[in-house]
Parts: sequence; C-alpha cells; structure tokens
Amino acid sequence: MKGTVERNFALDVFRGLAVAIMVLVDAPPDFGAIYPILVHAPWQGITIADLAFPGFVFAMGASAACSLARNPRDGWKERRGKVLRRGILLFLLGVLFNASYGVFSWLLVEGFGANAFYEAAILHGRLFGVLQRLALVYVAGMFLTLLLKGKGRILLVSFALLFASSGGFHLYAPEAPFNMMDNVSLAVDLIFPGVDHIYIYYGLSFDPEGLYGTIAATASMLFGVLAGRVLTEAGSFRPRFFRLFLGGILLLAAGWGWSFFDMIGKPLWTAPFALLNAGLDGVVLAGLAYLFHGFPSMKGWFHPLCVYGRNPIFLYFATNFALMFLWILPSPAEQIPVYAWVWQHTLRGFVSLPFSAALYAFLWCVLWWPVAEVLHRQRIMIKL
Repeated sequence: MKGTVERNFALDVFRGLAVAIMVLVDAPPDFGAIYPILVHAPWQGITIADLAFPGFVFAMGASAACSLARNPRDGWKERRGKVLRRGILLFLLGVLFNASYGVFSWLLVEGFGANAFYEAAILHGRLFGVLQRLALVYVAGMFLTLLLKGKGRILLVSFALLFASSGGFHLYAPEAPFNMMDNVSLAVDLIFPGVDHIYIYYGLSFDPEGLYGTIAATASMLFGVLAGRVLTEAGSFRPRFFRLFLGGILLLAAGWGWSFFDMIGKPLWTAPFALLNAGLDGVVLAGLAYLFHGFPSMKGWFHPLCVYGRNPIFLYFATNFALMFLWILPSPAEQIPVYAWVWQHTLRGFVSLPFSAALYAFLWCVLWWPVAEVLHRQRIMIKL
C-alpha cells in the first residue's frame, strides 16, 4: 500500500460504513417491528447496532493518526487550541441537537406552549449524547496521543483506562457491578449532570452516553490511533497489513477473555465491549485496505460508503435532525408522526413487518447518499 490514496480510501469507507449503520439504526419507523439485530441490545450483549458508534470512535482515532502523520512537525502547542476548539464546538452542537426537540415540539405540536418548551429543553434538557461523547473522547484521546507519542505508551494507557473503568464498577458494587439499577456510571450521572438532565433509558434515568463511559470510550479511540499509526508507517504493505490484522485478532481474544469477568454492554461501554469492537474494527479495516490494495477496481463498488465517510459528522447530525422533525410533525390525516405515517401507507407489511421496517430505514440511508455525493463532487468537507 504505497502512498496515502489506498489508506485514505479504506479509512473513508470504514468511517462511512460506521456512519451508515448509525443512520440506519436510528431510522426504523417502528422499533418494535424491526429485526432485533438492528436494535441496540437493551443492557447486555451486542448487536449490529452496537458496532456503529464504537466503529466511528475507532475511525476517529485512526483519522487523527493520519492527520498527525501528514503534519509531523505540529506538536502540543500547535494543536492543543485546535483540539479544544473542535471539542467545544462538537459538544455544543450536541447540546443544540438535544434542545431542538423542545423547539420543534413547541413550534409544531398544537398546545405545546413556551412554558412546556422551557421545561423540556432547559429545566429537563439532556446534557450528554452521541456528539457530546465524541467531543469528550476526541479531546481526551488527542491530548493523550500528543503527550504519549510512542505506540507502546499509547497501548499501555489504553489498557490502563480499561482497567480503571472496570475497577470503578467492581469497587462501587462488588456483588453486582453491572446492575442496571445501581452501578458507578449511574451514580456519576446522578451527581453530574443530575437526574433532571440525563436520558430516560428503558424507563430508568440513565444516560448511555454519560460521563463515566468516556473512560473506556477513550481507550477505543486510542486503539484506533494505533491502527492509524500502522497504516501510515513506511515500508511495504504486507507486513503492515498483518500487524493490523493480528492486532485486531489479539484485541478480539482479549475482549473474549475479559468477558468472563465483566459483562459486554454498550450502555456502560464496558472493557470487553471496547476490546471486542476495537478488535473487529482492526480486522475490518485491515481487510478493506487489503481489498483496495490488491483489487483497485473494487473501489467503485464502495464509492457510496466512501462519500458517506467524507462528511460523517454533518451526515449524522443532518439525518438525525431531519428524523427528529419528522417524528414530531403530525400527519395531516392521522395523529401519528409523518415518518411513521409514510411507512404505514407505503411499505408496511411488504414481505414481512420486520423486513418492511428494515427496508424503510435502509431507504432513508440511501436518500442521503445524493447529498453526500454532491458534497464529494464539490470537494466540500464540512469540519468543525
């Protein structure tokens, strides 16, 4: 894999795949009707839906490593301001997205007045979310990468973060460290940001993107940084491919072994969950790099995912913003959201109920591909 074209294309495709899955799993018209594998595991276990967010975090780390390789002379002083600026903007964008639900409800739902908006968006508005976790992980991961520099140190700190995260669960509740009703992550949520500003998860005030989970999620990004370092190393392609592939296999093995002591679960972003995802991500990224290196003609088949991966934050924000609007906007004929109403009057029941719900969500993803394509053709990359 000589040069950077193949590496960048493989990483764009990988990032695009992660974003596409994130968009897909947010888009079912009826979450009770869709295949369970496309819905997040409620507490313990792992599904396809649970692979998307960690995959994007891993890709964020790999992209950071590629950026550092392109500008090796930029050090701590040159980068810290940019990192903080991007992290703050990303966090604020997430807060804006959360508050938008109250705004849309106020504007679109009859009888939902200013007082209700104030209560929903201000007094009880959610502070954290996907974009906010990305912001915190990005800042923490970038600062650690810039300070540690060496691959061995980054690997050591990655596992140290996982041990710290796991240790917190066991020290807080030795008898049942991962109890849904009482765990260290929930305890931190109740202290900050407080019960009035966290997510309602399966009827429980608990935020799956809360502050404590950032510890293990930062390790996920650092594993991505290590993968990016392998991709950007000098030398022939084959040894680097095997190092990346073998690293993924070893992380998978470590995650499997750790799962005998800690549960696998996205809501808490447990250590085995982080390891299994990072291992799978490494294997998939290595496979994509190998595919495009050995068979360049295959790039055309993956072009839609590539353009999806060129503007990931924009596409994630835009698709979810539009979904939120369509879920709040009532249909003209029936008192159900427009998004579900269109499905019920078009594809609902086609082949089967789960299939029609999955197809509808897939078509929502496809609907945004022309937007990504236009941005790609105009060489527009929307960055914070």
